[in-house]
Amino acid sequence: MAEGGDARQAPAHRRVRAALLVSGLRWRARSSLVMFAVAVFAAGAAAFGPIYLRSADQLTLEGTLSSASRPQTGLTLAASPHRRTAPAVARLEALARAAPEPRSTARWWGAPIATSRATFLTVPTIPQRTASSSVAAAQAPSGPRGAPSAGAGSPPYGPTHPFRATLVARTGACAHLDSVAGRCSEGTGVVVSSRTARLLGLTVGVTFPVRFRHASSPVAPQVVGIYRPRNPYAAYWWGRDDFSYGTILPRLTALVEVDDVFTTASGIRALAPGTDVTSTVQVPYRQGSLTTGAVADFETSLAAFEQATLGRTGVEVRTDLSALLAHAGGVEHAATTVAGESVWRRLPLDPDLV
Repeated sequence: MAEGGDARQAPAHRRVRAALLVSGLRWRARSSLVMFAVAVFAAGAAAFGPIYLRSADQLTLEGTLSSASRPQTGLTLAASPHRRTAPAVARLEALARAAPEPRSTARWWGAPIATSRATFLTVPTIPQRTASSSVAAAQAPSGPRGAPSAGAGSPPYGPTHPFRATLVARTGACAHLDSVAGRCSEGTGVVVSSRTARLLGLTVGVTFPVRFRHASSPVAPQVVGIYRPRNPYAAYWWGRDDFSYGTILPRLTALVEVDDVFTTASGIRALAPGTDVTSTVQVPYRQGSLTTGAVADFETSLAAFEQATLGRTGVEVRTDLSALLAHAGGVEHAATTVAGESVWRRLPLDPDLV
């Protein structure tokens, strides 16, 4: 009899427990829904949160680098001031091509831009004309003694006033200069700006005397072209003013600067003494090529490249990339912290669960 009674009571106990469970769920319905929503949100955040944060970090990184100037994001290779002899520009180009690159097919750096410069002085004189300029000379109005008249661009400072200029050989310069007359430089020929040509009384085909600091005697380059700068503020010029026409140099009030005079790499080697030539190589950063996942490797390999280059060759690698990446990292950390706090503050937690 006892066993039969226990068998009949078992279903009754189960019904009681089920009724208690339903009653508890009804009483804590709001709390239960909140806990379910939190669980769903946590699962979604775990799945999609990292994807969102990586996208936001990448946007921050690209925004920081794209808003910086080319000298800040690029590499500039130049001889250390403590080095006695400056390396040849070809040596700097070889070092620039050894800059670290990612293991993937993407590339962090663009084509190197090599630049050699040598400062010289010149005094306006009656230009010596070659056969190629005879036609232009015949067509130009003449002043006394065959000198160019004011309409042809005679020097307004007088026949003995010195001017300072810089002879420049720069990779791809012709693509950033608009030709006014003649052609772009080739061989040992030079191109001068239109306003410098007017100031010094120069035309295509003439030669004019220039003196470099360590030269034993003047040289006479031939003007093969006259140019006008297309955009002096283009990123190509790396933030340098190559067109400082009319600048009066500090402590040399009688010496006026004119625009740079452009030639080829072979031209500057032929015209200027090696001791007067300074060279740099600039390597532009490819915008959008660096990802957040590669930043650590990028910084490590770049630091190693800078140290090795300076230690082995005495060449400095200048860039502001480390500071820019540190700034981007700080912005990313702050954004992640704020986003996390904002999410948790907006969770609709039941007061009874706190």
